Amino acid sequence: MPARMRPDGGQDVHRKFLNQFACRKSNSATQRPSPLSAEEHAAHRKQLEGIHFVQSKFSAEHEINVTGIFGKWKRYCTEKDVGEWKVTLQNIGRELIMDFFLFVCESYKVRSWGTSKVYIRQFQEFYTTVTARPAELVNGERRDPKDGSRKELFHLKAGTYFEQVAADDDIAPDKVSQKLYSLLSRETEGRGRPKALCYEDIMMMMVRHPQTGQTIPAMAIKFIHHKGADRKPKPTIFFFTPTKKQTFCATKIVGGNQSTPLRWKDSKLKTPVFRRFRRDGTFEGEKAMLYSTLRDAMKQQSLDAGFERHWTPRFCRRGASNAANGSASDAVRDQMMRHDPKFATFHGAYLNEMVQFDMQNTFLGEQAEDQLYKLFAHVSLTRDPRAVRDMVPEEVWANMEPDPEIVALEQRRTALKGGSYQVQDQRNEAEVRYLTDQIRLKTAQLEKQIVKDWREYYFYNRPTWDIERQARGEPDEEHVEPTITLSILERVKLANILCSRCEDDDDALQRRTMAIELMVALCNKRETGKRRRLSPKLKVTPMKEESPEFEVEPNVDPFPLLLDVKQCPDCFGDERLTVEEFG
Repeated sequence: MPARMRPDGGQDVHRKFLNQFACRKSNSATQRPSPLSAEEHAAHRKQLEGIHFVQSKFSAEHEINVTGIFGKWKRYCTEKDVGEWKVTLQNIGRELIMDFFLFVCESYKVRSWGTSKVYIRQFQEFYTTVTARPAELVNGERRDPKDGSRKELFHLKAGTYFEQVAADDDIAPDKVSQKLYSLLSRETEGRGRPKALCYEDIMMMMVRHPQTGQTIPAMAIKFIHHKGADRKPKPTIFFFTPTKKQTFCATKIVGGNQSTPLRWKDSKLKTPVFRRFRRDGTFEGEKAMLYSTLRDAMKQQSLDAGFERHWTPRFCRRGASNAANGSASDAVRDQMMRHDPKFATFHGAYLNEMVQFDMQNTFLGEQAEDQLYKLFAHVSLTRDPRAVRDMVPEEVWANMEPDPEIVALEQRRTALKGGSYQVQDQRNEAEVRYLTDQIRLKTAQLEKQIVKDWREYYFYNRPTWDIERQARGEPDEEHVEPTITLSILERVKLANILCSRCEDDDDALQRRTMAIELMVALCNKRETGKRRRLSPKLKVTPMKEESPEFEVEPNVDPFPLLLDVKQCPDCFGDERLTVEEFG
């Protein structure tokens, strides 16, 4: 792994960042006023008495949407002593609503008018759900809250009809009920597959090139559901071909056929291609991967790759649409993006704000710099490969001031523990565990904020550091890519051949020959199943004391090489073993 980069300026740079981070943190802390007490909230409600009106709105997924505001409402009723949450909601007034939103603004992160409007709409759904007839859950793709608030609010289990009947009555439904339920669920959970990309949507095949006659692998992917909408499906099929010459192609097209499809197993047709993972790395059944998982993975991987701004799925859609714009017709571009041409969605939401046209040289009559302007609109223009994941210097972590809130929580936990390590079955066990969770959560939030601020600080000041180094005549930093260490030499050569691009047919033929020879040599290698890395042993040569008066010629040693106690005579001299495994 390359050494961690050190910005120019030494301690001065670190000190500036620490001061900037502390100043920003203090400003964000002073912007929020102190929360009101229960008596002050009661006086505030007294001032807001008058109009009794709450506008009601519904949405298709209101059961999931209102659970978040439900938790805030319960906390408000408990902390501010306004009564039982359901009775208070049924007898709500304008002063209570406005006082509740004041509590939300001072207790949660509300940084924009848009966020406050979202909370208002959620509360409207929550009010109509409790005081009116509850609606039923239509879309079953959303996750239920883990705290059980949905069950408490709607008095039902988030399961199928048969699961609810079995839990309530312990009586199996009759044949008429089963047939009715199967008819009702035919278009929802009974459709046999999730609204995700499954293996039956991907067709692998070998096709014959119309000009060269060579066998080329191809893939056709059919996209049915667009952004999770369960409407009339409008499939769009995309074809993909290899971007470089293939080193090996074991399948050939027989006879006069133009293609040879590759079929999936029947058991894999309804299985999603991208599935959920557990923490231990195993699949969570056949559940499709969530959009949030894709979004978070793209965000982390793009930042680790050195990009200044993180990527999003819409980021890739926008890049693909702008790449097709101009190269393809508007009809093909809208078909690729699944846009209705009459709404001009591309020009309204996806067109790049960076104009990819040399207006200056065109106006002056000079030669246009088309390639340069394409670079200006490319995402890799501000990419820095030195901005890795662990990019915060050790000096910043060492000199960071402890957070007062975390210190107060740790002191409170230490006082409750009373010097004992074990807290199980103690009187303050629940509070100690709660404080431990809060300390862990706030520490993770603080570290995440430090990494984010240092990344912004680095991308803003790194060009200045490079220019100052060049002005001082210092050599440029050489970025070293992380290398993968392999013990077997044949495996390294084979990986280089398979991962590199072939220039022409002669080069491809030569690579095939070398790859076959390396595969044969690699199969003859012996690789043991040892789990731990063997550390090389130091060879110590014993020193013999000889008389300085007479020089005695050394006799020929009948055993020039002695085996170690742990070495096997059968494995000694075996060329199939690596040096680490033999030593």
